[in-house]
Amino acid sequence: MVKPIRTFTVSPSLPPELERQRSLVYNLRWAWNHDAIELFRWDRDLWEQSGHNPALMLGTIDQGTLLAAASDEGFLARLNRVSNDFDAYQKSESTWFRKHHDGTTNLLVAYFSAEFGVTDCLSIFAGGLGILAGDHLKSASDLGVPLVAVGLLYQQGYFRQYLNEAGWQQEEYRDNDFHNLPLTLERYRDGEHMVHHMREEDAILFRLAEELLDEAVKASLTQSFAQEEAQSSDGMVARYERLAQELEKNWAV
Repeated sequence: MVKPIRTFTVSPSLPPELERQRSLVYNLRWAWNHDAIELFRWDRDLWEQSGHNPALMLGTIDQGTLLAAASDEGFLARLNRVSNDFDAYQKSESTWFRKHHDGTTNLLVAYFSAEFGVTDCLSIFAGGLGILAGDHLKSASDLGVPLVAVGLLYQQGYFRQYLNEAGWQQEEYRDNDFHNLPLTLERYRDGEHMVHHMREEDAILFRLAEELLDEAVKASLTQSFAQEEAQSSDGMVARYERLAQELEKNWAV
């Protein structure tokens, strides 16, 4: 595979009136907040084309549409209402955890899982147990439980199924475009990427923490940069077990 000489990430130019929408996009609380989802569905066709991915949607929407929304009093009122609700959620002092612990504990929960089904545009889950793990994160967030979810950010994720013309079930593997997903790289205080190196045979795995959720619940997903991704379930499990062992040795959680 030919490596790119240089890569560029293009960010949407949001009018100042819409800038709050960016912070809503990059916090996955919107995935279980119906008002936020309705806010993103202002262009319903593009919402469907983007696979319910607000980050990709913002990067591809016509600039004229953004300017029109910035002068739409009805849309701005909805954006303000959703943003205020988000701020109140972030700063809430009435969560279950705050009521029962009142900041007197240094508890930090580490939740390891090979998949987290938080939203359909983030293809790092297959079904059943992945959806359950994602629901655990959502519940922990609503309860205010300080939790770090540790998993894998698959380059191709799990396969998608479709029927061919003969009616046979087929599998399709799609690459996840990390630059157009609601993810942000976690960094150290000096601004450097949070990276952890470990060697697995001839491939090097880099742990890049991705901030997905709110201040109480964080998710750290490991990107695997190998020439060939292991697509078998055995390969994924073996890689995850190795990663969990390394994180256990190197992380204080």
